[in-house]
Amino acid sequence: MTGRRPRRVLGASARPTSQRQVDAWADYRLPPVECVRPGLWSVPVECLEFPIRYTLAYLLVGDDGRYIIVDPGWDSGPSRDHLRAGIRTAGLSEEDLVGIVVTHAHPDHLALAPAVADHTGSWIGMHPREVSHLDVHRSADELVARDQAQLSALGVPAGELDDATPDILEIERYRPARTLDYEIVDGDRLPLVGRDVRAIWTPGHTDGHLSLVDVDNAVVLTGDHVLPRISPYVGMLDATLHDRNSIADYLSSLELLRPWDGYEVAPAHEYRFENLGDRLDELRDHTQSRSKEVAAVLREDPHATVWQIAQRLSWSRGWDSLDGRNRRAALGETNAHVLHVRLHVRL
Repeated sequence: MTGRRPRRVLGASARPTSQRQVDAWADYRLPPVECVRPGLWSVPVECLEFPIRYTLAYLLVGDDGRYIIVDPGWDSGPSRDHLRAGIRTAGLSEEDLVGIVVTHAHPDHLALAPAVADHTGSWIGMHPREVSHLDVHRSADELVARDQAQLSALGVPAGELDDATPDILEIERYRPARTLDYEIVDGDRLPLVGRDVRAIWTPGHTDGHLSLVDVDNAVVLTGDHVLPRISPYVGMLDATLHDRNSIADYLSSLELLRPWDGYEVAPAHEYRFENLGDRLDELRDHTQSRSKEVAAVLREDPHATVWQIAQRLSWSRGWDSLDGRNRRAALGETNAHVLHVRLHVRL
C-alpha cells in the first residue's frame, strides 16, 4: 500500500473516535485489531480487490465466551490470516464461534463466510431478501447475458457493454458457495448469552441490508449503510422494476437510525465515528441533491436514456475518468435516481 492521502468526498460532520483507524486509512495500511468495548472487537480484513482496501469485521462476544462474527470479509489467503489473527488477539478460539452475521451479500462482506462456517460448523445469518439476489443457481453465462441485456436497456452503446460487464471468471469468484442458514429480520436479537444486540433492517445499499445495535455498549454497527467519508452506493441496474425505489428505501432507512444518535458508529469500512445524527442529515442531503440533479436533466430532455443522463451528472472525478466498473456503478445509481424522480418529483 502506498502513502497517498485519500480525497475527502463527504463526511465533514463525522467525528472520528479511533485515531489509529483514521491514520491507517490515510496512510493506506491496515489498522490494528481493537477492543472497541467489552465484548466488541474490530478486526480489519484485507480486500485488495476493491478500492475500499479492507473490511472491518466485528466480533460480538457473549458472557459465556461464545461469539459471532459480523462481516468476515473477502476470501483470500491474507484475508483468512487477518481474521484468524484478530480472533487470537481477542483471546478467542475458532471452536467458540457460533455464527456469522452478514450485513449484506457483497463479496467484501460475505465471501469469506462459507469457508469459516464450513471450518467451524457455525451458521450464516442475513436478511432473507439478500438471498434472492445472489443467483447461486444460475450459470455464469446466464448472468452475463442478463447483465448485458439490462445495460442495453439503460442505453449503454454496444461498444461499451463488454467493458461494463463482469466477465465469467469474475462472477464465479464473487459467487458464494453457500448462503443462508439463519434468517435475521428487523427487530431480532442475536443469540448471544447476556448481550442485547438487535438487528435493524436498513434497505437501500441492498434490499436486505442489516444494521446492528449493540445496546449494552451504545454502539451501532452500520455495515455500508452509513460510512464516515463517502456515501454508499445505492443503485439498480434493472430498468424494468418500476415499483422498486431504492432511493426512497435508503432515505427512510437513514431515519431508522435516528434514535441512536448518541451511539458510537462502527462501520464496515474506514473508521469509527460519532455525531451520527448530523451524518444522517449529510447523507440525506447528498442523496436528495443527486435526485434534483437528475430531475433537472430530465426536464431538459425527458427522453434521455440512463446512459445519457449519467454522462451529464457531476461525478467526483468526472464521467470520462470512470472505468468500466465505475461506469457500471454510476449507471446503477443514476437509474435508481431516475426511477425515484419519476415516482416522486413533478417534472
